[in-house]
Amino acid sequence: MTRERRSLWGSISISRKVNALSCRAALLYTWAVSHFDDEGYQDADLKELKHTVVPFREDIPLEDMKPLVLEILSVHRKLRDSIPLWNIYHVENRAFIQDPVWFDRQTFQGIHIKESKIKKMIGSTRPTVLPCTDPSEAAHQRESIPQNSTEFHSTDISATVHQTAQTPVPKLSKVKRREVKVRSAVLSPEVPPTENQNPPVSIGQVKTQTQDPKEMTEAEFEAYLKKSYPWANFKHEIEVIDRFIAKYPKVKKTRSLIIKHFNEVPKPVTEFPIDVRKAKLHAQAKQLGLQPGRASGPEGVEKP
Repeated sequence: MTRERRSLWGSISISRKVNALSCRAALLYTWAVSHFDDEGYQDADLKELKHTVVPFREDIPLEDMKPLVLEILSVHRKLRDSIPLWNIYHVENRAFIQDPVWFDRQTFQGIHIKESKIKKMIGSTRPTVLPCTDPSEAAHQRESIPQNSTEFHSTDISATVHQTAQTPVPKLSKVKRREVKVRSAVLSPEVPPTENQNPPVSIGQVKTQTQDPKEMTEAEFEAYLKKSYPWANFKHEIEVIDRFIAKYPKVKKTRSLIIKHFNEVPKPVTEFPIDVRKAKLHAQAKQLGLQPGRASGPEGVEKP
């Protein structure tokens, strides 16, 4: 059971994505805010959403829930925005939605955050990418999210994932291709790699790009912190941040603040300078054929 109160920011009135929704979709999105758990997750079963969020709205029947949910999930692509209003996950024939900017909009001043059961079920599962029907949206999706397209589909209670083919890109004429090639070369010229840069990736290799922490899901951001700061106790440091936020309510718990805090966590000292210097001297003595701990005299006579 979720809490009875949630924060609704005034900026929702001027949000481009919310204002691009239809009236019924905007109502569904706004009323659903109060039904997310403490970590921004909610069951996406259509019957569950209907009976939880809009149970007495006769103008939003159950058969209209699917197109309204799809409208909320895909409105960001129409506006060429990389952050959706909702993320959707599919786990074992069940669907769940998540607010990607939940902690930027909600404040938990002195309140213990209950761990999300849905987040545990999702684990490391990545959000489902919905298919595009508009060719312009499909081109934008290939540029921003290079993943396999899937479809949110719910006939009764469960939701399954269906693979769909990519929308074909219209062919350009020879003159147009040459014009695009020249324009891209002028706007983004290739810089020769330096010594500090990685060598070019050859055929057969996969080049991985570092994702912006602000665009990660909660599970991805947690894995990013654990991988980047292996010496830090993740659970303890998050509790320290929560205590700091509770003490200073005006400070917002943003991901920039969390990364700044983890950067200040000192690394454990594994070697002392004197030990390193001693090891180097022993290695030099071994190369010269001397016995470590003893020095030889001018005529090969060892000094005591």
